[in-house]
Amino acid sequence: MTISTLWNRNVPRVFIWIPVLLLAASASGQVIRNYGIIYSNTIKGGHTMFGNTILARDATAMNYFNIQSNGQTSTYGNDNADMEFVDVDGTNPVPPATLVNFGDSWNYYVRTTNTSNSNYFNYTTSNGPGTYYATSYTQASGTWASGSTPVRFNMGTGGTTLGTSNTSNARTRNTYYFLKTVNLSASPSLYTGLTLNVRYDDGIIVYVNGTEVGRAGMPAGGVDYNTSASSCNGSSYATASFTVSPSLLVSGNNVIAAEVHQSTACSGTADLYFDLSFTGTTQTVSNTFNSSSSDLVLPAGTNTIKYARLYWGGRINTGDANYATRKTVMIRKGTSGNYQTVTAPAAQYDETLLLDNSGTNNDEYAYQAYVDVTSYINNNGAGTYTVADIAVTTGTRGSGGYYGGWGLVVVYENSNEPYRTVRLYDGFLLVQNGATQTINLTGLNAPNNTLSASDAYMTCFAWEGDANLAATTSNPAGDYIKVNGNVVSNAVNPSTNMWNGTISRNGSQVTTKNPNYVNQMGIDIDEIQVGNYNIGANATTVSVEFGTEADQYFPSVFAFSMVAKDPTISLDKTVKDQIAPFGTVQANDILTYTLSGGNTGQGAANNCVIVDTIPAGLTYVGGSLEVVTAPGVAAGFLTDAQDGDIGYVGTDGSKTYVKVFIGNGASGTSGGSLANGDSYILRFKVKAPANANSLVSYINTARITGLTQGGDPVVDDGTAVIGPMATTLDVKLGSFTVQTVAGNAQLDWVTLSETRNDHFVIERSTDGIRFDGVGDVKGAGTTSYTTHYRFSDPLAGVAASVLYYRLRIVDIDGKSTFSKIVALRLGGSVAIRNYTVYPNPFTGNIKLSISSTKETGATIRISNAAGQVLVNRTVTLQPGDNVVVLGNLDALQTGLHVMEILTEDGHISQKIMKR
Repeated sequence: MTISTLWNRNVPRVFIWIPVLLLAASASGQVIRNYGIIYSNTIKGGHTMFGNTILARDATAMNYFNIQSNGQTSTYGNDNADMEFVDVDGTNPVPPATLVNFGDSWNYYVRTTNTSNSNYFNYTTSNGPGTYYATSYTQASGTWASGSTPVRFNMGTGGTTLGTSNTSNARTRNTYYFLKTVNLSASPSLYTGLTLNVRYDDGIIVYVNGTEVGRAGMPAGGVDYNTSASSCNGSSYATASFTVSPSLLVSGNNVIAAEVHQSTACSGTADLYFDLSFTGTTQTVSNTFNSSSSDLVLPAGTNTIKYARLYWGGRINTGDANYATRKTVMIRKGTSGNYQTVTAPAAQYDETLLLDNSGTNNDEYAYQAYVDVTSYINNNGAGTYTVADIAVTTGTRGSGGYYGGWGLVVVYENSNEPYRTVRLYDGFLLVQNGATQTINLTGLNAPNNTLSASDAYMTCFAWEGDANLAATTSNPAGDYIKVNGNVVSNAVNPSTNMWNGTISRNGSQVTTKNPNYVNQMGIDIDEIQVGNYNIGANATTVSVEFGTEADQYFPSVFAFSMVAKDPTISLDKTVKDQIAPFGTVQANDILTYTLSGGNTGQGAANNCVIVDTIPAGLTYVGGSLEVVTAPGVAAGFLTDAQDGDIGYVGTDGSKTYVKVFIGNGASGTSGGSLANGDSYILRFKVKAPANANSLVSYINTARITGLTQGGDPVVDDGTAVIGPMATTLDVKLGSFTVQTVAGNAQLDWVTLSETRNDHFVIERSTDGIRFDGVGDVKGAGTTSYTTHYRFSDPLAGVAASVLYYRLRIVDIDGKSTFSKIVALRLGGSVAIRNYTVYPNPFTGNIKLSISSTKETGATIRISNAAGQVLVNRTVTLQPGDNVVVLGNLDALQTGLHVMEILTEDGHISQKIMKR
């Protein structure tokens, strides 16, 4: 049986900053700023780009889209068109600093029965609104009057004076209810804080839209009309202040309510006092002269923004009132609230390097600016972003009309996504007057696998393309780009009119933007699948060619994300002896071990190394290490010494091992690469001792390790057994995992091939040592195809915090062997989601594959049966899968031990067996 394990590793970000922004250009097409890499990495994730126009003409032109035979997608352009600002913000209303003043008018509940004074409003459960509830304590629940505050009697001056009760005990069961509706037209989110101040006698509770925001002079807990204030204020009122969260307010009507309670602890003449003010502090609101929004859409799960850059630009006249501010714009998350001002770095701006693209009018310039916004986007995440105050000129212009807009390119990391090599390039290129331009983007670092169409996507960003200019009789190629000689096109970007004002993704118009035009009149952001555009494995350069008929446009950003597919490396091990009876080890027997395997995955495995430790009691036969076949390596015998060839025989304490660096480019110190389809065969011999016993079995495991292109280790083991324990079982297990799904333990495993496999017995344990069968799954017999299996184990009634699972693989003759053990965490530590300990039982070392939900420190301890700590190691776990190797465990005594994993959230333990 062969087991392959794959785990994750963080990969550092590398990028190069290109500071040049604008260069002068003549009327003919040319490179204004050379293209270069601004981000380069291989990550689980990818890139995206979003943005919008900032100028528009009439709605009919902006929303017309109809592909003609020549590639024209609209009859409308921005030449000679009255281009005006888009401003989705409009004028932002500023919320008032004072919502309620002392002395304002309030509604108050009036009791009209059992009293000689209609202004008296002592109430009971039978004729009052009752304790405050959002739906019942309203003006509709009784008779209400109104008057200015303070509302009072027998205390203070001004306001509204109420009559008192005609009973002898005017303070008993007297509770007074007040309501006021405040209309708020601005967004409550613009408040940074709210304060509610009250003047009262004797106790008060205040509510905002049904939520209590404070009480004073009142006992804790529930109250009703019969609840007395907890203190007596005598003949003067008390004051209190309460802080109110802006989130309690809504745009529109807001209900402020208060109830004032009398205290039975007071004596003498009854009195009442109520007045209230409600004030807030607001953000500084910047009203925009232009603005548009678009949505950043990211895949499900946790996304970490690795890189983000905001671009903006357009055409502007040097006499424009906003000309001096073109290097500064505003951005915010959402559609309301405060903007953050961002400014292009000073190094980007040189007044002498502005691009004159008009050719005849030296006071008209096209420009582009950019700034890093990685931290801002990472802090705010997916959703709507609004960009405002981009300096461009409005009105009508002839050839090369006015345009403007913005785009934001984002690189994200997400553990649910495949590994991709991500490359971002930017520059500034002028293409016009029938000119053809070609740029070579270097440092591409394409993955080491063949790409299908959907395995790679490119996003391109360009300025000033026109939907109404396409192929003509004199230039049938029209306005195009070619990637490695392939004309780029899809359902909304014809091959002869790539730069047609679309914002699209894989042939569909992007609609998550405001305004949502189909023709942006001078800004293109298009994501296109390009895996079938001759991007070869390990390609380092991609060629991009631009052409035009009569259009003029400025390509800017090019981004590539290409799937880096994983390798599947394998190692099979067999052993043959020379002295009959064969299959058992005789005195002085010569055993020949053969290690064979290769890479059946689409991605290449890098830094491949094979290590095989010779079983105790057997002696390596000098000069027998042989390469039968291997990629990049000449066949033949290797010297045993570590002398520069690809293999050697070494020792580690009392153990002897064989080590071979395998693959293309392998050296005497590092492994090479195994590409898809590469295979190898190695051999070496060992000699049995003179006192060998044919009843003794010899078991040893060889291992091949390598790295994916993303830097994650891949590993496969091959085990050979000779002697009485040997079996002919042959099931290659590719993966084995367990997780909790709908209250069950869901086990998934994959076999890469099976020989005479009858069935699997699923075995479960609570300590990792003693296992019981919980179910069977029928095997595939003999097959060379990959087979997927699934089994659900109900967890109802299971009291253990950790469960351990393994597969017993049974062939048609009843022989069996076991898979590795996987653990399922059911409670306790929230950091460790699940983990696997292997091998168990162990000999010289043990591995832990730990899946963590967050970055956290962990201590790993191994104790003996007496509780003595024999191994203590501290590690840092990263989010995702981690592999921890505990080596040099030969000195541990054989028998049962306990392994503990301790984190800040708790600890888990498992029994392990040393043999």
